[in-house]
Amino acid sequence: MHAAIDIYRELDAAVNPVYLDSHCKAVDAVLESEKIKTNKKLIEIGILNARLKERKELAISVQIQIKLATVKYFDEIENPFSYQHDYNKSKIEHWAKYADVPTFFLTLPENQYLTTGDELQRSLNTYLTGETLMNLKMLEHHITLLASETSNADSTKILALQKEWESVFLNWSNNPSTLTI
Repeated sequence: MHAAIDIYRELDAAVNPVYLDSHCKAVDAVLESEKIKTNKKLIEIGILNARLKERKELAISVQIQIKLATVKYFDEIENPFSYQHDYNKSKIEHWAKYADVPTFFLTLPENQYLTTGDELQRSLNTYLTGETLMNLKMLEHHITLLASETSNADSTKILALQKEWESVFLNWSNNPSTLTI
């Protein structure tokens, strides 16, 4: 259930809690690093903060909407009082196999949170690809900064799991869409 709550927090904050935590740890790693020169530390922190702002300023996160659907729409074998990451990741992979799935999501009541322009409906895959590639770039940056600190081994593992989710979304975005809205 805790993981499902994280998805609602992600919706509310417009940032994945794992990403936000890794952002803070990456800033700490930069500040504590003896390998990075002082003037370079400010530049690195500026880059980290610019990427965080960029992420928060997305008009809508298609990824968050899809993750939210894994919480709201469960099947007969799921327990609505618990959340299984692996099973819900497999649900997204299953949904991604069907070209009409984006249409399904765009017709749900949650569509009120999406921008109203036809361009989003016509280019959902392009938007999802851009969001996913941006997230992957940010995660790689965090992993690189945290890898030098042995105390961040757990964080690096968590970020690697987050990269698995991103690969699921990237696979989805590479599927051709036949939107009919």
